[in-house]
Amino acid sequence: MSNEVTILLLKKALRREIKSALSETDPGLLARESLRVCQTVSARAVWQNSEAILFYAPIQQEVDIFPLLADALRKGHTACLPRYHPQTDLYEAAIVRNIPTDLVKGPMGVREPRLACPTLPLNRLDFIFVPGVGFDPRGHRLGRGHGYYDRLLGTTGAIRCGVAYEQQIRSEIPVEPHDICVDYVATPQRWIVASPHGRTIKLFRKPNKD
Repeated sequence: MSNEVTILLLKKALRREIKSALSETDPGLLARESLRVCQTVSARAVWQNSEAILFYAPIQQEVDIFPLLADALRKGHTACLPRYHPQTDLYEAAIVRNIPTDLVKGPMGVREPRLACPTLPLNRLDFIFVPGVGFDPRGHRLGRGHGYYDRLLGTTGAIRCGVAYEQQIRSEIPVEPHDICVDYVATPQRWIVASPHGRTIKLFRKPNKD
């Protein structure tokens, strides 16, 4: 069996394991833990100093970061969500100004900005929230296996912040060459500084050290 096949099998098994652990957790507890993740992020300089932010619309078993989206809109930041572009089979960043009116169900079944919402070039983003099935302390991420976020993250130098429940953190995530790491991982209990491979993390507005 090749190393590539072995990694794919390990990833598949780990996805099942983590999803099972989350499905056995009380939904009310997960909702409270989502709020604690938001508190973990909001206390950090890299969040406070970012102006253009890419959020995501949470699906089942993902951390709900919409309180941070609402906060960014109140403060006048540029808030974006991914929008699927069928011609390129990629996601783009589309600007959201009003959560109830600007979001619709997209072709992948996930809420995304309406076509009328303008796009923002990915290289103008300061901060990206990255969902995932699992993460490890070095910033390795286990996605859902489609590669959309890896392709998106590979086109921007923005800060990459994974968000996860504690059940999603593992000591080591199996990775392939195309997998993109995150710089930080926020959980209800921890702010994990990964900054993998010596990547330089830039701060915005104020030179606070995080």
